[in-house]
Amino acid sequence: MTIDTKTLQDKRAELKQEFDDLSMKTNTIEKELLGFKNNLNALFGAITQIDNLIKVSNSNDKKKDGDEKILLNEEIKDDKDYKGPVTYEW
Repeated sequence: MTIDTKTLQDKRAELKQEFDDLSMKTNTIEKELLGFKNNLNALFGAITQIDNLIKVSNSNDKKKDGDEKILLNEEIKDDKDYKGPVTYEW
């Protein structure tokens, strides 16, 4: 059996199409991942803001009755698996 140029060109075109499809899917997933990371950062910012408000509330509560409240930020810092806000490298 001999392999002619047409067979090779057909196979190349087939592989090129698969490559292009996979490349497009990879780009889509990378964009989705970036969106997820942006959402994580936004949520972390919201948690930080709430922690600041809790601190203000705690200082007002301490003046009233001396009760302590647990801050979510402290719980996160104690979590061994938490890696902090997501960073990007361009």
